[in-house]
Amino acid sequence: MSGKALVTGGAGFIGSHLVDRLIDDDWEVLAVDDLSKGHLDRLADARRNGPVHFHQLDIGSDEFREAVRRFEPDVVHHLA
Repeated sequence: MSGKALVTGGAGFIGSHLVDRLIDDDWEVLAVDDLSKGHLDRLADARRNGPVHFHQLDIGSDEFREAVRRFEPDVVHHLA
């Protein structure tokens, strides 16, 4: 199966590995992280290998809700 996946905490250790796996399985990914503990460089491979959209946002913000609304994910992996 493939589709659109939202990963909160996408630049964290576990989140970035999940993003890599989703890309390998042909998912389009929206990774959201406020980078308080995550590191953007963890997404470097995924960003080279597939459709990954990254937003540095707090998951409680209006901007986050708008990004999710526009992306229209099929699944949500909440790791934040």
